[in-house]
Amino acid sequence: MNYFLKTIIGLLISASFMVVFFYTSGFQEVMNSLLSAKLIYLIPAIFLYFISLYIRTLRWQYILKTIINVKTGVLFKSIVIGYSTNNILPIRLGELIRLYYVSKITQISKSTILGTIITERIMDAITLVSYIAIILSVFISLNLIKLETFYSTGNFIVSAMLIGSISILIIFSILIWVAKEPSIMKNLLNKIFSKISQINKNKIIDIYNLFIIGLLVLKRFSQLANMFSISVLIWLFECFLAYILVLSFGLEHFNNNSVVLFFIIILVVSVANLATTIPLTQGGIGPFELGGSLTLIMFGVDAPYAGAFMILLHALLLIPVTALGLLFIFIGDESFFEVMKNSSKLASHE
Repeated sequence: MNYFLKTIIGLLISASFMVVFFYTSGFQEVMNSLLSAKLIYLIPAIFLYFISLYIRTLRWQYILKTIINVKTGVLFKSIVIGYSTNNILPIRLGELIRLYYVSKITQISKSTILGTIITERIMDAITLVSYIAIILSVFISLNLIKLETFYSTGNFIVSAMLIGSISILIIFSILIWVAKEPSIMKNLLNKIFSKISQINKNKIIDIYNLFIIGLLVLKRFSQLANMFSISVLIWLFECFLAYILVLSFGLEHFNNNSVVLFFIIILVVSVANLATTIPLTQGGIGPFELGGSLTLIMFGVDAPYAGAFMILLHALLLIPVTALGLLFIFIGDESFFEVMKNSSKLASHE
């Protein structure tokens, strides 16, 4: 499937989600609510977002230290360019850009770097699932949400949170198991590919061995705890920037006191970002807005303001990093199309 077809499919999926989103919140009402926002609040929010990106860079550097030391500037640039490409192209193609830049500079195997990126992504997901579990537990104990909600098949958001959280925990457990006992999976691969030539089978096993190197940080509890702590800090910054955007609309439109609202915003940020794991959409546009707005509406926030808030939040998360990433490519030695071409070649062979 070529880039053009993937892009068209991604746009169609995003459009489908946005149709449901605007049907739920009301297009004209959302636009009117959006116009009422005080955009001066975007300045501190953007600042907080780039702090979170820098902390992400430090976390990736910490993961890579089990293999090699890489300069912070190199990793920050590759993360920003990767994020910007993810926002333009579907199926997380920006991760190929990250592989390309780091492999080009460090000569580390792309399979190993992929292992570190997967470790990074799974730590994000575990952190968001932890936020959801803790906040929902507190809300149930304070009677801010009814326990019966969890048994309601009609509540799409709660059902999706439960299914998604269980799936992420299963994947996380499998990755830790593979990191601790790599020989078991290697033996399984040997059995699965027993009928192919020995040369090709050796190539698969070599790629697997290189991939396992990228998961080494998952073997030790102390390193897992450190990564989780860094991940909590990353997402707290993103939750703070989201709360700043709430202030731009005025607290009175969100029907909750400021403390409760902050925890609702943490829940919204967690749900919206987990929704973007649908890989075919560019920048998660559609699932992000719909998941976040439905969560806000579930807690009594007026639908137009819930919709306007999610649009403004997502724009803040997409536009600045995309602009900076494209600037990095523009002032670099390669054009955007050359970067895409070279990263695709990197993905096709070791």
